[in-house]
Amino acid sequence: MMQILPPNAKFRLHRKIEQRFTLVKTPSDAIELSFEDEDPVFAAKVANGARQKLDEITGSLMKEKLLSVISAFQSNLVQKADSLGIISDSLQQLRSRYNIINTASQSEMLASMLTETESKLTRESAKFEALKDAKNVKRDTIELIGATVSGLIKELEMLKSKDQDSGISLDRFNEGRILIELMEAKFYSAREYLGYDAERLKILTAAYEAQIPSIHLVEVAAVPLMKSRPQRSIYVIMALLMSFIFSCLGVLIFETYKQFDWKSITEN
Repeated sequence: MMQILPPNAKFRLHRKIEQRFTLVKTPSDAIELSFEDEDPVFAAKVANGARQKLDEITGSLMKEKLLSVISAFQSNLVQKADSLGIISDSLQQLRSRYNIINTASQSEMLASMLTETESKLTRESAKFEALKDAKNVKRDTIELIGATVSGLIKELEMLKSKDQDSGISLDRFNEGRILIELMEAKFYSAREYLGYDAERLKILTAAYEAQIPSIHLVEVAAVPLMKSRPQRSIYVIMALLMSFIFSCLGVLIFETYKQFDWKSITEN
């Protein structure tokens, strides 16, 4: 059979618990929780239950705040990933525009080609100048050397050309190398920060999914061995003392009023 509670039952229960429940913050920033009741076992259960409920509330608040941080990190990661994709596309366009795959190796290769071409041109030009007026040298040989010199001159001009259509140009390579190195530095920096944020997101997600108590328990509420109050011996002593005082006062009043002639006072 279901028992119908009075309308003010919840209010009366709240008032009763509020009078017996104590929650204070100690000078060492700890929380001290206590509950008093006539039943010591029930008092211990209520104190431990209140502590568990407080742990659930604070844990829920912490998880709610942690969830908002995780959401912000996820949104930030999406933005950084999009930004990294834009930087990567720009880097690929620059590589295709300037025909640069690896700035370090291609720079070394072009410098070597320029030095070798200049050296070879000097050598072949000197040979051509020495043999072009010789009478005992075949004209085919002289023409071959002349053609080699012309080819080396064109190759040197191509290496030093600033023409955008030139496939191999040192000046154009240096122009593109600066842009590509700046874009590479930006790309690697963005990728590093993205990896760092992704690692932090993993840590935050693991902390959110873990069941970690929000309250560090120092002492569990145990069943008290002795009651703290009421101290009935004090009440008994106070009652006896008040009875003695009132008895003495009654005797004094009685003896004082007995000295008067109440009959004559009444007749007058």
